[in-house]
Amino acid sequence: MADTTTEWDTGHELLRRAVKHQPTGRTGTVGGVLITRARGGSIVSRTAHVRPEDGSGWEWTAPAAELHITAPISPATHPRTTT
Repeated sequence: MADTTTEWDTGHELLRRAVKHQPTGRTGTVGGVLITRARGGSIVSRTAHVRPEDGSGWEWTAPAAELHITAPISPATHPRTTT
């Protein structure tokens, strides 16, 4: 049995947001946040997968807690959905 499990955090506040990683200065848009849980269910980490703003095409990862939102929510980044 594995010591940890992973799952995508589909409701994380950083999803589709423009962010900056303060320690490195990198910027981009968060495409996903992966939660790692210990066997008992406690959260070990949240890792953000970020698409680079510079267009280099190389997605990078960082601890979600180290990312800071750089742009407000707009209709272009967070379109409303209707049911």
